[in-house]
Order: sequence, then structure tokens, then C-alpha cells
Amino acid sequence: SMDRFQWVDISPQPDRAITTNQGKAVELIVLDYFIPGYHFIDWCPKLLQAFPDARLIAVSSSPSRSDRTNALKSGADAFFEKHTRARRTRTKSE
Repeated sequence: SMDRFQWVDISPQPDRAITTNQGKAVELIVLDYFIPGYHFIDWCPKLLQAFPDARLIAVSSSPSRSDRTNALKSGADAFFEKHTRARRTRTKSE
């Protein structure tokens, strides 16, 4: 349920998410694997360093196994393919 979240912020760029939410208790980050001008592999660790208590979910329209593998190796807790059913998730333990 979304009721447990006190607030939700939408940031179009990961650097803006860090500056806008600095000092806040961020619990969940949903990050698109492909954001023009931003490389997921670089920004995933930066976001997790800025918000150490947060879980990070990567989303992508790419069915590439290497994208999924790279996202999880970069620190994402889960990887969702946008075009598949929600129950087909990939987590670090898989």
C-alpha cells in the first residue's frame, strides 16, 4: 500500500533527486535504466550513497540480460522490465 509513504518526489534527473531530497529519509528509489545523459551504472551507487536506507528498483524497456545483470551489480535491489508482468522481477538473489 502506498499509504505507508509520507511523501513522494518525482525527479527527472538523478542529480536533482539528490539535491532536492538531501537530508530526507528516502525509503524507495525507482530509477529508469535509460535516462539520456545519465548512465545508470554511475548513478545507482551515487543515489544509494546519498540515501543509504533506501531500496532501489531499476526499470527498463530493454529485455537485455546484460542490462539486468549490470543494474543488479551496480546496487539495484530489483529489476523490472516495463513490458513484462510485474511478477517477473529480478532481484539480487536470483
